[in-house]
Amino acid sequence: MQFFSNIVSAGEAAKIKKGFPWWLTVIFSVAAYLIFFIASLFVGGFASVIVSLTGNVSNPAELAKSPLMMAIVLLATVFMIAGTILFARVIDKIPLKDLGLKKDKFAVRYLGGLAAGFIMFSAAVFLAKILGAADLASSTDTELKYIFFMIPGWIIQGFAEEFLCRGYIMTAVAKRYSAFWGVIINSVMFALFHGLNTGLTVLALVNLFLFGLFASVAYLISENIWFVAALHSVWNFVQGNFYGIPVSGNAANPKSTIFITAFDPDKTFVNGGTFGIEGGICASVVLTAGIVIAYIIYRKKHPELK
Repeated sequence: MQFFSNIVSAGEAAKIKKGFPWWLTVIFSVAAYLIFFIASLFVGGFASVIVSLTGNVSNPAELAKSPLMMAIVLLATVFMIAGTILFARVIDKIPLKDLGLKKDKFAVRYLGGLAAGFIMFSAAVFLAKILGAADLASSTDTELKYIFFMIPGWIIQGFAEEFLCRGYIMTAVAKRYSAFWGVIINSVMFALFHGLNTGLTVLALVNLFLFGLFASVAYLISENIWFVAALHSVWNFVQGNFYGIPVSGNAANPKSTIFITAFDPDKTFVNGGTFGIEGGICASVVLTAGIVIAYIIYRKKHPELK
């Protein structure tokens, strides 16, 4: 994006005065997130009725963990997309192409994101296994229909969070200040949006920030939303529905995963404990490596930067 390469310092950006102050952008982004949160409460209630009518659950605890209900709630993140568009386009007047919605090489970038996300998350899982903190076994309760239920939900959810954080927050802040502050602020907000998740620890919060940094630099390289949206979606999908690991504190259901990964309770610093791999040092290693590689690629793409 042209303004990312042109606006190289907060001082220069201050002379241009484009867009709203960063704190107003943060308020808008929180409002967009709240739109989803409120809508998800209604959708969750509706989903509970639908799932109850299927007769596949017998108690409230089982109902809350139902793959079908989880899939429906994930689809509710479409309201986050709507909220983001409301504040970005209608109020902040940012064109859709500057929010990362470009058609150029869509399929290539999306497939690349799927591959990168699978490789990165798998690397963290196998690092935990090598260190003796995790053990994989096939799930004996797998029902493929439930796995397929989850796919559209993760596609929408991954896109929604990337569209809000990388597409809108980073773009809006970079317009007025600099790409550096756009990266930092959107990464902080991304971490804080997960602040109420089950099992959250300081290391998990740090890793969420690192994921934001990696996704931000990857976004700057690709200059569109599709690579990071795909990476985010497949990261969550393989986490919960392939390896059977809690997704940011949300426990996996044996019916909707290929494998079940058991964690050593004495090595939560390594495997992340109840928060999942994202809360452990293995994710820190993989994400840090990803950030370094992405930054090297970004610098090679922009040799004019000192």
